[in-house]
Amino acid sequence: MSAASKAKRTMKRARTALRFEQIARARRLPVEADTVLYESFAGSGVLDNPEAIFREILASPDLAHLRHVWALDKSSAHDAVRREFQSDRRVRFVERESADYWKALSTSGTLVNNATFPVQFGKRPGQVYLNTWHGTPLKAMGYDMPDGARESANTIRNFVQADYLLAQNAFMAEQMYGRAYKLDGVFRGTVIREGYRGSTASGSRPTTSCERAMLSTPAAWASAAAASCCTRRPGAATPSAIRPTTSKPSCERSPICSSASATSTSCC
Repeated sequence: MSAASKAKRTMKRARTALRFEQIARARRLPVEADTVLYESFAGSGVLDNPEAIFREILASPDLAHLRHVWALDKSSAHDAVRREFQSDRRVRFVERESADYWKALSTSGTLVNNATFPVQFGKRPGQVYLNTWHGTPLKAMGYDMPDGARESANTIRNFVQADYLLAQNAFMAEQMYGRAYKLDGVFRGTVIREGYRGSTASGSRPTTSCERAMLSTPAAWASAAAASCCTRRPGAATPSAIRPTTSKPSCERSPICSSASATSTSCC
């Protein structure tokens, strides 16, 4: 092996060691319950479902206490969105896979992603992870792909660590999550089958009680979980299912979907 190749290999090992040291150090810090980390398409921008959720939460007076962190890649294409929020002290940006990124990923109380966090990610106790994904797949995914078990490994790791998976429709919940990624009977979180919020604020639907409760308190989630928009396995003690319930519509049976509030919650 040439001297140049040895030097290159040594530098790669040093960068890997530094990354793991940064992660280990960050994971010793306390989890910050009021901080939300967003990532979309591996840091490609403030985009898609995470953007729509972020913008509505940012505009919600009852959630004004939350702090927001966006993970972005090194591209200069993010200058406009940085300028948009430069005067808002609740919003900041970190470069994906930097030391600040590993700190945010390790300490933010709520994590929102429409794809996957890196393979080094491991959800800590006290963190809540919502994976929204980014569309209903009309192609082979997961174990349906050639060499799917290997190709899908990190996606499956992210899914099984998530507390909530957002499904655009029943097909996505059953065929993608349940069958293609083999999560049926394995995933122990909750599937929110509420449709997609849209990729921009102008195209988004209202925040649902299930989504808002996720960013609120355990008591609020306990109430929201009674709605059928938060899919549970019939008879299960804790939310844990891929397949939707078949009982009465949430408007008829949910304590949070009373006649006074039904028009303001999209589970009705």
